[in-house]
Amino acid sequence: GDVYKRQVSTQSTGNLPNKMVSRVVFLLALLALVRSCKVDTDCQTGGDMSAYCKDNNGTYDCHCSAPHFAESKGVCQLACSPDDASNSCCRDDADCQANGDKGGYCKSLKGFNPGNGECRCDAGYTGSTRCKKSTLSLDPGLPTSQLGFCNPCIQLGEQGLNILLNEILNAGVIGGCNKLCSGLKTKGAKTACNLVCDIVGIKTFIKVLNSTDLDPIYFCEILGACPKGNPDAKASITAVEVSPASGPSGTKFAMELEFDVSNTTGV
Repeated sequence: GDVYKRQVSTQSTGNLPNKMVSRVVFLLALLALVRSCKVDTDCQTGGDMSAYCKDNNGTYDCHCSAPHFAESKGVCQLACSPDDASNSCCRDDADCQANGDKGGYCKSLKGFNPGNGECRCDAGYTGSTRCKKSTLSLDPGLPTSQLGFCNPCIQLGEQGLNILLNEILNAGVIGGCNKLCSGLKTKGAKTACNLVCDIVGIKTFIKVLNSTDLDPIYFCEILGACPKGNPDAKASITAVEVSPASGPSGTKFAMELEFDVSNTTGV
């Protein structure tokens, strides 16, 4: 009888550590279920840099930047997409380029300096979450003079181009043509700016603006709004008359100039 009791006692004591291990494993598993994150960076690995790990009375989960981000497997992931009407956004450049716009790019919602989740489309394309071929594009087969964009473009003038450049320098990334052109002083200049900018696209408009040395005619030629100058242009001055022929300081002179154009010069 004594031998049996000792065996039972020994077996019971020997099983005690196994029970404790089982309890510890159970508690760890339970903790893992209620704690999806430990620190803020756990939640931010999906690109939502405003996300943080939130303590909800002992349970921890990621607090994401809704509605564009939502928690998935302990990480804040993009919940929006180009084709979701109620929560639309571009996720990366591929979304903007899907319809052939190789120059389009996405102002991504991810990162420390996030964009607005919309596409920036290249010339000839338009759209917010996907760049699609624009119906408002210059027809290369149509003479520019018939399109009627040359005169409005030149109306911007050197002063207008200077204002637009300053707007870009001061504001950084411009949201669109309307925002860029709103800095111009007159209604006519704003209308002309929006008209030309919308046709060629904001990206092309800014690129040309930064590379044409504030020459309105050259600027409009590069954009395609005006015909480029004829490399074979030819003109000569045939006569000059000034009246009076001479005079003291302050004298008003009338000048008459005659010239002959034998080959068109362009704008």
